[in-house]
Amino acid sequence: MKIAENILNILADCRIEGDTLFLPPIQLDRNTYVSVNKCLENIGGKWNRKAKGHVFDLDPTEAFENLILTGETEDMKKSFSFFQLRVLSPKSSAIWQNSSTVWTSLSRRAAWVI
Repeated sequence: MKIAENILNILADCRIEGDTLFLPPIQLDRNTYVSVNKCLENIGGKWNRKAKGHVFDLDPTEAFENLILTGETEDMKKSFSFFQLRVLSPKSSAIWQNSSTVWTSLSRRAAWVI
């Protein structure tokens, strides 16, 4: 999907610190913000109120630069049926391996008990 010129200008003014992307300090109208947010969500960002920016699981620099240079965005989840999974920490992985999982079914409802 082609990104409008005014949206590209706003994206070009964003700054990245670590795994967080911050929007420029200007007031955006609702439609503009929705378009900017959609572009950032398509490359894996999610708005975080506490961080006051879009937080990414990985460093967003490369994906963001590609977004600006091409002027196009595409929802990777829809295109490739791609869903990024979080890596379990060694501690939670050990807990998972040592637990016993019991499957129960009650009136067509299923529940995992660990």
